[in-house]
Amino acid sequence: MLQRSLALTLATLTMTAASAEALEEVQLSYEGLQFATLSVSDLATFSETGQPSQQLAALLRVIEVDQATARRLLTTDVAVNGQLLADASHTFVGESFFQLLGTTFNLPDPATPGWAYLRDAVVTAAADDQINALEVLQAFEAESVAVETEKIGQVIEKIQTDTATLEAFFDSGFGANE
Repeated sequence: MLQRSLALTLATLTMTAASAEALEEVQLSYEGLQFATLSVSDLATFSETGQPSQQLAALLRVIEVDQATARRLLTTDVAVNGQLLADASHTFVGESFFQLLGTTFNLPDPATPGWAYLRDAVVTAAADDQINALEVLQAFEAESVAVETEKIGQVIEKIQTDTATLEAFFDSGFGANE
């Protein structure tokens, strides 16, 4: 389960313009125990050169994710309509989505709603109509973030279930009897 959560964590970072206070590190924990701290600059160097830091290389070995896959997760651009994403992220559904994602991590200041930082980072990273995980991390305006890896699988399952339910609802003609 730990390996799956760690792999999902790396994938979630794949979800992820320079900011005033750029994210410096991502702390990873599992059931309250911090097991790794990843430097965003190390992730950027790895993305550019393919050479992981010792800590990143060790983590990838533990979670059994090969370096090529990890690099793809960080750097693969996904085409998006940046303006539509920005508009949608400020709707009830968009905010609910980011609030759900926000349950998987904490910021140093517990009074700060982390989901809003994530939303802003995603919108900033998507401004050029493409997005990748590294851009999201680099646009995140907090010094550090602590990811609770055990929650990621649950959140992904919830998103998949809710998405399937909404698709079925819309495909059925809004639930109208035929």
